[in-house]
Amino acid sequence: MVVKSVFTQVYGLGRSLLALSLWCTLIFSGSETLFPPVHMDFLDGESLLVKLNIFYIFRENLLVAKVLSSVVLWGVILGWYPRVTGVLHWWLTLNFYSASYILEGGDQLMTIATFLLVPVTLLDRRTNHWQQEVMQSPAELWTGRLALFLIRLQVAVVYFIAAAGKLIRVAEWRDGTALYYHFNDEVYGAPPYLLRPFNWIFESEGILMVMTWSVLLFEFLMAAALFMNVKIRRKLWLPAVLFHLAIALVHGLFSFFLVMMGMLVFYLWDPGFRMAFPGVQKTDKHHPAEGVY
Repeated sequence: MVVKSVFTQVYGLGRSLLALSLWCTLIFSGSETLFPPVHMDFLDGESLLVKLNIFYIFRENLLVAKVLSSVVLWGVILGWYPRVTGVLHWWLTLNFYSASYILEGGDQLMTIATFLLVPVTLLDRRTNHWQQEVMQSPAELWTGRLALFLIRLQVAVVYFIAAAGKLIRVAEWRDGTALYYHFNDEVYGAPPYLLRPFNWIFESEGILMVMTWSVLLFEFLMAAALFMNVKIRRKLWLPAVLFHLAIALVHGLFSFFLVMMGMLVFYLWDPGFRMAFPGVQKTDKHHPAEGVY
């Protein structure tokens, strides 16, 4: 049976986007917001998970934790030594998820995804994940494929639950008015410069209803992408990017946008797609991947 390599630049792009998301959260959010002293005092200092948490260890000087975290995260973004940075990346995301006072769905996705990527990174013999793929044994390839499939399954479940939950639990999604409330929410709604141009939508019940239901249909479609051929999945990439970009612009969830871009790379892209990056596309000294496909 022909097995396609998963140790490619594509999975490297996905993990880099996840790392960029966490880095942006740490750098552009205040320490007092993410790790307020009162919250840190309530953490169980006797727990091994807390004792090894970098944000708990340096709770008196969180700048040190941010600097050390940035070194690791930029190691991931730049693709350095996946066997080393893969484990450290998961450890950091788990640390952040365990210690941060403010969390959202993207942090949960990122923590699970980086954990599932650990076996892939441990089996990746390249010195940089932006290099072209190298020959792997069938056992290594199937281990990598299983890990990436579990990530894809996670994404499909997230989209399905998002759509089904809205449809079943929230009357406003069923009657087609939910977008009005999402745009006009005083805390999480759209900023005034975006709200004003969209006022005409809210004046037309028909257009508002169609746009609201289109969100549900698109999320169900994205859930079904798990069963689609890669050529069909690839056509969903741009609509999915625009969908999540719109969410980021309306609700200000830019770190969530980056997480979803990383997850969509794993979900929609062909793992064997080759990207040309001058200076980093040279293959390792291991055998090239001819014959893997």
